[in-house]
Amino acid sequence: MKKFVKVCLAICGGSLMLGIVMLGIGTAMGARPGQYLNIVHLDRWHNLRNTRLTSLEELDDFLDDVDDLDEVLDPDEWLDDYGHHGGEYDHDWKYGEIGEVPGGSYEYDQTITEKIEELDIAISHGKIWIIPHQENTIRVLAQDTLNYFQCWVEEKELHLEDKRRNKMRDITLVVYLPEKEFEEITVQMGAGYMEASTLKAAEVTLQMGAGECHVQQIEAREKAELEAGAGRIWLGEFSGTKLQGECGAGELDISLAGAYEDYSYEIGSAIGEVLLGDHSYAGIGRTEEVNHHTDRKVELDCAVGTIRVSFLGGTP
Repeated sequence: MKKFVKVCLAICGGSLMLGIVMLGIGTAMGARPGQYLNIVHLDRWHNLRNTRLTSLEELDDFLDDVDDLDEVLDPDEWLDDYGHHGGEYDHDWKYGEIGEVPGGSYEYDQTITEKIEELDIAISHGKIWIIPHQENTIRVLAQDTLNYFQCWVEEKELHLEDKRRNKMRDITLVVYLPEKEFEEITVQMGAGYMEASTLKAAEVTLQMGAGECHVQQIEAREKAELEAGAGRIWLGEFSGTKLQGECGAGELDISLAGAYEDYSYEIGSAIGEVLLGDHSYAGIGRTEEVNHHTDRKVELDCAVGTIRVSFLGGTP
C-alpha cells in the first residue's frame, strides 16, 4: 500500500476515533440524539423523536427531506436566509423594544375567547411576533399559511402548529396575549426569526433550531428552559427561580435579574464556552458547580457553541 494512502487512512481513523470520543463525552453529560441533530438542524430530523413513521411511504417522505447534502455539510450557508450572518432579519435590536410588526391584512385572523392556561406553538420555519395587549382574549394572525397552519383549543391549551417542508415559503405569525401569567408557554421553532415582549408563565420553554430569537423578558415562576441548536437566542431579562440553558452549535445571550451572587450555577461544556460575567468556563468535557446557597438555580450546558450571561444587578 502506498505511503500516501496509509497516511490518509490514518487521518480518517484518527478523525473517526475523535468523533466517537466527542459523542461519548456529550452522551455522558446528558446529551440526547436530537441535540446532535440540532447542530446541522433539519426540521424533520429535529422532530423525528416526536414522529412515528408507520409506513414505507412516510419513511420515503422523510428521507426526501434530508437528501440535500449541501445543507448538511454547510449549515452556515443554510442559515444565511435567517440572518445568522447578516441576512434579511439581522438588525440592531435593543433590549426593551420590539421591532415593527408586519402590517396589512392577514388571511387568518382568529380571536380566542376561551379561557387559556397553556400556549403551545410549534412552527417548522417562519417569522413569529408575540405581543401583549390590553384585551382578555388571545388574537392570532397568520399569513402564507399554505393550508399547513392549524389552530385549536384542547382543555384550556391553545395549539398553534405549522409543519411545512423546509423549502416552502415561510409563515408569518403574530400572537397577541393578555397581560397575565399562564401555566405554560412553549415555543418550538425549527428555523426562522422570532420577537417577543414578555413571556410570563409558571413554566416557559423556548427551543430554536436555526435562526434568531429576541425576547425582551421572561418571567418564570417555576422554571424556564432555553435551547438553541444552531440558532441564537437573546434574552433581555430573566426573572424566576430556575433557568436551564442548552446550546448546540448556536449561541445563548442571557441577562439575569439581580447579581451574580443571587444564583447558584451548574455548568457543563463539551468543547464550547460558557461566560458568566467575566468568568469563562471552557474546555473539553468541563463541568463546574458554583454554590451561593440560594434558591435560584441556573443550569447551563454548552456543546460547541457559546453561552454568555450578564447580570442586571452587577457583574462578578
